[in-house]
Amino acid sequence: MKTVLLFCFSIILNPLFAQDDIQYIRNIYQDVSKQIRDCLEPDLCSLYKTEVLINQDGNAWRGVGNYSKTITFWFTDDPINCDDCLDMGRGVLAKVIVEEIAGLYSYHYEYLYQEGKLIFHFLKDESEYRLYFSDDELIRYMEGPQITQDTSDRQSNALSEAEHYMQLFLMSF
Repeated sequence: MKTVLLFCFSIILNPLFAQDDIQYIRNIYQDVSKQIRDCLEPDLCSLYKTEVLINQDGNAWRGVGNYSKTITFWFTDDPINCDDCLDMGRGVLAKVIVEEIAGLYSYHYEYLYQEGKLIFHFLKDESEYRLYFSDDELIRYMEGPQITQDTSDRQSNALSEAEHYMQLFLMSF
């Protein structure tokens, strides 16, 4: 009987805990976004920024024609020489923004990190997708404003892309 009650209680409370996690991630997103906006005024900026530009001059790209990609890393410290770096410097990366144009299509990706782990991924192409993570587990998936189940590979793609950008960031030092 106790097991059944505990199971029912956990089913009822689980969405409440997830909702707290979502709000926590949203607060971090808002804080980091404000820090990025503050960087428009150099005296207010508390983050560092590194950009990688692919096909900066806009030359024709084989197979798609018009192609460019900008990867912007926002971080809090030098991952090699920081005093309180977590996990080999991974903890300093706050956000990665990727802007990609391929032919007639444009894509906007955002990867939000906390303590070296992906906690939020945003993708905008023809639609908008939001993926919220806790300990590398998907806790919410949204297509547009709708909360739904991820029936695609977006979860695994987001995690592998986030790791790819983390490695690219760390290799840039």
